[in-house]
Amino acid sequence: MEQKPSRLKRLLYYILLCLFCMFLVEAFLSIAFHYKYGNNKLAIVDFFISAKSRVVNSKLNGQESEVQFRNQQLIRNGKADELSKEIVQEMAAANAFEFDPWLQFRNIDVTSKHVNTTGFIRKSIPSFVAKGIDTFRVWFFGGSTMWGFNVTDDETIPAKFAQLYSQAAKYKKSLEVSNYGVRSYYSFQEMKLLQDRLLYEQTPDLVIFLDGLNDVVFYPAPLHREPFYSGFLREYFKGNFPFARGKNVTDSIERYYIKDQNRSAKEKANILLNNYSLTTETVSRTAKAYAFNTLFVWQPVPYYNYSNQLKDPFCDKDSFPVYAFLNPAIETNFKKMNNSLYLANMLDGSVRFPFIDRVHYSPEMNTAIADSILQKIDSLLIN
Repeated sequence: MEQKPSRLKRLLYYILLCLFCMFLVEAFLSIAFHYKYGNNKLAIVDFFISAKSRVVNSKLNGQESEVQFRNQQLIRNGKADELSKEIVQEMAAANAFEFDPWLQFRNIDVTSKHVNTTGFIRKSIPSFVAKGIDTFRVWFFGGSTMWGFNVTDDETIPAKFAQLYSQAAKYKKSLEVSNYGVRSYYSFQEMKLLQDRLLYEQTPDLVIFLDGLNDVVFYPAPLHREPFYSGFLREYFKGNFPFARGKNVTDSIERYYIKDQNRSAKEKANILLNNYSLTTETVSRTAKAYAFNTLFVWQPVPYYNYSNQLKDPFCDKDSFPVYAFLNPAIETNFKKMNNSLYLANMLDGSVRFPFIDRVHYSPEMNTAIADSILQKIDSLLIN
């Protein structure tokens, strides 16, 4: 009678079998996955981290979509369920970047019912107002608030500006607006985009910059006057290939700028103020060389002079102490400039819901900002 192997031998057999299977899986993943995306020594570890990240991100994206849909319904008084659903879906599809050789990244091209971007330009409805023979061309620069996150092509600031202009009989020139807003851009990168576009496009009559959000909340990248993903790319070119991309982008940026995290709010404000001043001065010199006008707008944010912040059903409830030092200094500087518009104090005005999500403006708020800009440059449009 054949003797059965002992429990110890069976256990050893199964352990060796599992190790052999793991070796095969590790070899396969090393070839098919790890050499591209690996960040850890074992491909299996990377694979399971990636799988977990995908599941978690998918769940978070689903929750975010529900929140955005609810916000759209509230802003639109619950009367536009289909429109709200379409906007949320189209924004999710548009919420991505592609590489740009000189500016690091830009919005992806998107064609849909309510959200359309081609190259660096977000569609405006209308983009052209026909009135007189002469055409006054306006370029708008900014981050996602200028681009118009969570609003349609006819609800962005440039679109609202064109609509208000069209309704005013006193303006006799035709108007052309171009929305060069790019999500995650701040003032310095917008200046670079302006200089890039001047090489290829007809010179505008007026360039408008809307800043104040990304210049602060994307700290510390603006502190060093470089694009948001610079820290991440430095890690990448060192050979630390990102694998759980959503997490590692943030981690690599924080690691690179770790020395800046301990600066005081006042120290941060002073550096950011100096950087912004250098940017506006450079833009002004460029404007003089190309013979166009400029307007620098410092925008309202939920973190400064907004008494309803904690009760607002949409906006972010965090605090950024930097604004307490930076905004008064910006306001003081703007009073010395003819081509500036300080709007940081407008949140306690007549707009009931100024935000449509944590930081982006509602259609009504975009109208209010566009109207303030139009009033500021009134003499330019009449002459």
